Amino acid sequence: MVKRAVLGLGVLMAAAACEPQNNAAPPAEPEAAAAPFVDVTAPYETPFADERVSGAAFWADPALSFRSVIAAIYERQALVLFDTELSPLDQRGGAWGGGLALAYGLDGGEALLAAHDDETGAFRFFTVDAEDRVLVDLNADIKAKGPMRDICLSSGDGGAFALHAVTQRGTYYAFDLETEAGNVASRDFAEFDNETPFTACAVDNDAKRLYLGQADGRLLKADLAATEFVLELVDAKGPETISGLALLAQGDGAGRILAANGDSGYIHVFDKNDYAFEGAFRVIDAFDVDAVDEITALSAFGGNLGGIYRNGVIAVGDGRDDQGANLKLVPWSAVANALGVDVGAAVSPRGQAAIEETDDDGVNIQLDGVPAEIMGEAQSGGENE
Repeated sequence: MVKRAVLGLGVLMAAAACEPQNNAAPPAEPEAAAAPFVDVTAPYETPFADERVSGAAFWADPALSFRSVIAAIYERQALVLFDTELSPLDQRGGAWGGGLALAYGLDGGEALLAAHDDETGAFRFFTVDAEDRVLVDLNADIKAKGPMRDICLSSGDGGAFALHAVTQRGTYYAFDLETEAGNVASRDFAEFDNETPFTACAVDNDAKRLYLGQADGRLLKADLAATEFVLELVDAKGPETISGLALLAQGDGAGRILAANGDSGYIHVFDKNDYAFEGAFRVIDAFDVDAVDEITALSAFGGNLGGIYRNGVIAVGDGRDDQGANLKLVPWSAVANALGVDVGAAVSPRGQAAIEETDDDGVNIQLDGVPAEIMGEAQSGGENE
């Protein structure tokens, strides 16, 4: 059960919160009586690599949307920044575990990026230089036993953040962070075990809400602004198991929660405000972009990246096959149209950033100059087969 009763953000967690009382098993997949299960395609993908993609995040440019950046963790190999044409911009080596977290709130409204090195046990923190679009290393000495399955960040005022982490064995860690002058320090730490392992996390920074997924498909939530930290069971139809969570933030306080079943390949979609189940989708073959058979990472961006991604984009990690492993980019509008739900308004996580459309049809694959460290043998010829 609860191993420590002090959570980051300086509040207590109710012990009973780790034991939701609803024992009903989630329904089997697919069951489309109430909402559809649909197929969509991913027009674009990152280069293939030998190691699977175990985390992804989107960094929004403060002025021009087409200068935004896609970050991906190639497990145990490299953290790579891609531009919106999927050309690599920068990378860091490391024995990276699962999950890649990003939240805004540093000086000047800049983003904090976090990942875990499973070999050293250290969390490593970065920000992105807005002019050159490269990683800037921050100083930190924060460690936790891994390997990690997922991590996420929530932000507060004055450079305060909370780091939420889920280990491969299902333990949940919480760190209360403070940032100043290129340094990240932990002010508080909590560790929780649960009879049903935690498997994924996501943060709704607008609503100050944390979500945790469980191996049995249950979704839990906690109010990060409350004086007492309590996990509550969300009354929502989840998948048989939750292997990934993502929050798609949209305009006027709207948005969606995405919950992935890595084994079946289906991603369930919920309204983030009333938790209504809107349906589920999976990524199938399209032209030269193959289907997602095993979901290894999940991230969502509600901003405008231009072209087919002007209404937002969902990044899905595809487990290794004959070609290798990579990240598929799915237009949110394609998912919404297939499910028959409102697309919603695109919004920058920074607020009202300027929107600039690209001259072409949006994201396209440029493989020239991809770092050799992230290239698999199937990609050695420089063409996406």
